[in-house]
Amino acid sequence: ARKEEAMLNDEVHALCGEVRSLGDGFARERASLAANLHRREADARSEHQTLLDEMRHRDAEVMAQRRVMTEEIRQRDADLAMQRRALAEGLRVRDSQLGSQKEQREQLQREAQRREGEVQELEAVCKRAEELLAQSQAG
Repeated sequence: ARKEEAMLNDEVHALCGEVRSLGDGFARERASLAANLHRREADARSEHQTLLDEMRHRDAEVMAQRRVMTEEIRQRDADLAMQRRALAEGLRVRDSQLGSQKEQREQLQREAQRREGEVQELEAVCKRAEELLAQSQAG
């Protein structure tokens, strides 16, 4: 029975050694997996931070471009408004000049009509004078 007990004890010691060996292997594998997981998480955080930094940089570039374009558009609008005002003033001046020219033309037409009337009156007077002269010479 002692021999059997010794054999069983040896077997138990052997099994305990195997269990310890398996436990140590599992512990090493678990530690390795935990280290890999930790490294992957750190890599993922680093990559995520890099992507965030790149995105912020792109956003800053886009905002800077937007500010430049907004200023260019504002300047173009201001230039166009100034040109529009200049054209409007030019049109007002031109309209005024055309109005003055029209008034002058109408005045000249009235003067020409008045003079034409005077000429017709003088021609009528001349004709009457010629008729009277012809009558006095005939009679």
